[in-house]
Amino acid sequence: MRVLPILLALVATPFVAGVSQGLGHDAAHCARRADQHPGKVINKCDPAPAPVPPPSSSCVVSAQPVMATESGKITGTVYLDLVWSTISGVCVHLSGTSAAGAQISATVLTDGNGLYTFSGVPGGSYTVCEDTNGMSVTWPAAGMSCIPVNLGSGMWAAFNDWANAP
Repeated sequence: MRVLPILLALVATPFVAGVSQGLGHDAAHCARRADQHPGKVINKCDPAPAPVPPPSSSCVVSAQPVMATESGKITGTVYLDLVWSTISGVCVHLSGTSAAGAQISATVLTDGNGLYTFSGVPGGSYTVCEDTNGMSVTWPAAGMSCIPVNLGSGMWAAFNDWANAP
């Protein structure tokens, strides 16, 4: 019977100590500690998120009417690299040639979740590019602000994503 309380203490102690010692304190607690101890590094607080640049004011959203009759889609997400939060208001451009030889171009903005979608895209070879708006592209490769996409008729090309760093 004495073993049960000892076993419980041995199992519970690491969890209790881990909660009190780890990252994840709330922002109010961290701000209060920073005010009380200016200049001191407070290592138990999560780092402040990097600033996100404002949406591009020069982005003109457009789509060609020919795209409305097709069922293909090209989608992706734009992330802030350091914390993997999404970035809204990023201008994304689609350009290329359909399998029938038509020149296709369109421009959209990422939504509140950092997602973009080009709907009604005919099969063909395209390039999807983001406006970096002063940020550095870190994914899919450093400096790669355009992604080539080969789309089959009626297909969906997903996960055409970027990660950007300030």
